[in-house]
Parts: sequence; structure tokens; C-alpha cells
Amino acid sequence: MHFSLTAWAACAPGLREPQAWLAWARQPHVPLRQGLDSDLPALTELPAMARRRLSPLGRMAVQAAWWCQEAPVGGASQAMESSQRDATCPVVFASRHGDTQRTLELQDALAAGQAMSPTAFGLSVHNAISAQYSIARGDRDNYIAVAAGVASAAAGLLEALSLLADGAPEVLLVCHEEGVPLPYDRYVDPAESPGPAMAWAWAWRLNSASSASAQALRFTLSLSHAEGLGQAPASACAAPASTTLLPFGLDLLRFVLTDEPQWTREVDGLSWRLRRDPGTVAASQAPAQGPVASGGVP
Repeated sequence: MHFSLTAWAACAPGLREPQAWLAWARQPHVPLRQGLDSDLPALTELPAMARRRLSPLGRMAVQAAWWCQEAPVGGASQAMESSQRDATCPVVFASRHGDTQRTLELQDALAAGQAMSPTAFGLSVHNAISAQYSIARGDRDNYIAVAAGVASAAAGLLEALSLLADGAPEVLLVCHEEGVPLPYDRYVDPAESPGPAMAWAWAWRLNSASSASAQALRFTLSLSHAEGLGQAPASACAAPASTTLLPFGLDLLRFVLTDEPQWTREVDGLSWRLRRDPGTVAASQAPAQGPVASGGVP
């Protein structure tokens, strides 16, 4: 499946600006949540009341999505930019566990025999973050929330490409994850959730390879049965050894922000492969959007 990535944005503790993320991709690490509560993304696009309804993970996901959807597309005129923003743009949010902070707080309350807050429950369901984003933008386009285990980011990408194949002119893909807190972390693959301190979000604007601007990144996604089915756990292939420690979705972002020709990851007997098409521009030339100012907003 061929597609173009026309703009991107990402948000994590200590990582906001595109240049910081490009440097991170050369020396990747898992962003830690430490200090996030006091260094939240500004998210000035939303009223203060709407910002307060979002958890720290939700604020990162919504901020990345907003930056990406408003990012200028290289080579497009202002009139074309306005037309693209007015056009139908389905949105796919992908996360393995969703907003675990809210969900597990509710489970703890239930186990303790305490009453559960209806508001907290409404904000803990898997599509709650995407719903807050659509409400903030007054958006009535198609929204999908995907959870597909370790490979949730790739499943979200596959869903987005299916929407493009079905006729959507453009799709916004948002991937977000945070570490599973104690004591539930014992049930999660350590390679995919290195600890409760992990937190990150990214967003991509996608369209068909044939309609993209010259500055778009062009890729081909393929899926096949992994070799040696059932003989080995999830692993990363055709990538530097240090990146195998990155969670799936974060490693996918790392690949896109480098100039490596191919990325492969095997999960649950399936091999996900993303190939950079010949002649595509360098990742550093692709349109990206970051903060004008960050932090200090309640």
C-alpha cells in the first residue's frame, strides 16, 4: 500500500520542536514522563476548561494532532491549504492501552467499593481523547479509535490507508501511549512498556502517493506472515540494535524521521514492513509543526 506523509508533529516530555525530534531519531531513547505534570504542552488552541478535562497524555495527543492538522504542506498555495483544511479529513487515533491513568484509577475505586465519577468514566473510554479533539475543533468527520495490541500504531496506519483507498482525500493519524502504572505493569511486555514513566504522542497527515506535494515523504506498507512463525517473540529487524528497545509506535516514528530505507517489525506472527520509496525527500525536509510557546498554561 503506497502513501505519502505530508506533515508530522510529535510531543513528549522535553521533546516538542521538530528539530529536537529529528535529533532524537539519530540517538533515540524512551521519553520519560517525569516532570510532565509541570511541563504540559500549552495547547492554547483550546479554552482553559477544555484543557483541564484532558489528562497529561490527552493533552500531548491533542496538541500533536492540532499541530499536525494545521501544519503547512510544502509547495501548496494558501488557497490550496484552505481548501485542504475545509475538505473532509477522517481521523484515526491509535493506542494500545489508551488513557491508563484514568482507567486504572477508576478500577482502583471500584475495587475499594467507592463510587465512580460519571465524568471520569466518560473521559476514560478508549475514544475519549479523540472525542475531545473533535469537540474542540467542531469536527463531524469520521473518527476511529484503534487498539490492536503491540502493533496498534501499524494497525492505525492500515486503517488510515484503508480510508484513503475508500476515497478520503486526506487522513490524520494520531498515535499516543503512556506506561502502564504499578502494579499492572507486570502484565505488559517490558519491551513495549519500559515503565510507568513512559509518555509520548505523534501525528501524521497522510494522503495517496499520487496526490502529494514534492516535499512529502513517500512510503510503501506491506504485511506478511513472519518467518519462523511461533519461534520467536516480537523483534525489530533491519534497524540499529539500539532501536529494538523502543516501543513499536515510537520505533515507527523514529524510522520515518531518519533516512533509513526500510523498517521491519515482527509481532504476533505478522511482519510489518515500511519501505521508503526511491527518490523521496529527506525526513528533515518534510513539513512539520511545533510549538510557538510551551508550558505554563493551566
